[in-house]
Amino acid sequence: MPTPFITSASIPLSLWDVAPATARIEHPKTLRLPRILIEVYAEMLDELNLRADAENKSPNDEGPQGGRTEEETHKHFSRNFSGSCARVQLVALDPKEVFKTTRDAFTRMFSGSHLHILDIPCGAGAAGATLLCLAAELRAQGVLPRQPLLVSVVGGDISMPAQKLKRRLYRKLAPRLKEFGIRVAPAVLNWDVKDEEQTTDLINRWVKSANHRAATLVLALNFSGFLHDKVKHCKAQLREVLRHAKSQQATVLWIEPSTIQALEHLFPGLKSHVLPNVPKVKPVWPDNPRKGEAPVVHPVQRNGWFTARSAALHLEAERPSP
Repeated sequence: MPTPFITSASIPLSLWDVAPATARIEHPKTLRLPRILIEVYAEMLDELNLRADAENKSPNDEGPQGGRTEEETHKHFSRNFSGSCARVQLVALDPKEVFKTTRDAFTRMFSGSHLHILDIPCGAGAAGATLLCLAAELRAQGVLPRQPLLVSVVGGDISMPAQKLKRRLYRKLAPRLKEFGIRVAPAVLNWDVKDEEQTTDLINRWVKSANHRAATLVLALNFSGFLHDKVKHCKAQLREVLRHAKSQQATVLWIEPSTIQALEHLFPGLKSHVLPNVPKVKPVWPDNPRKGEAPVVHPVQRNGWFTARSAALHLEAERPSP
């Protein structure tokens, strides 16, 4: 079956639609997070008594994304989780055709029978959950085929409270995704990017749970708040991730908020200290990274909206010649 590449015109209205009349924004269309993701997020906010905070605070791109303590983690979840999801959706669907190649990459990976994701740092699970829920919504709208798809997601994060939220999120998502032919096998490991042994353990878990039929994806999200001034210090671990991305013939999508930390420190650091040592994992764009922004309907605020600003790097592992 040929890959059913998605055009901007075929993105369903449930994900990219006319802005609400109450939203005073210049762009005529806004992103809307996938229905399943909104339902589960709202459930978790209620269970954690965080809805009031989510309704009163909009996502903020500046500063660290996440937290080590339960209080910090819950604050991020109520205020910034939807912003993280929206940044991923903006890159994956690319409705304004800024990133050019990411929509085809997303479609290709989610149109097969097996997909194997390394999600780092996974936090509360925003990145992987967004892609899975987008695929389910596109299947629901008849844009993607409903053939059986098994997705394994191996996540790593330093925050134990965030790991707990991710497990809870995926337990709620799994039965809903199954209705659309998507089975998900999640795992999350304790991972500090500064720790070489933990990095090796994480990668080994990712590689061992793969199979030869699986498409593979390395998904990095919201690393700039912590990593922007530590790329040189962590270069060995980051190189190891990309070397195994090469061996798995993986796609790499690195998505950050469009901040000074990301654009002037993290991405240049990767270009100087990491990518030259892994030459067979190549940037797809000569002008990398690329930036885009779009308004987003807030998932729980009444008449609320915010702006998603994404900066992304798209890498592809070199494939052997046939």
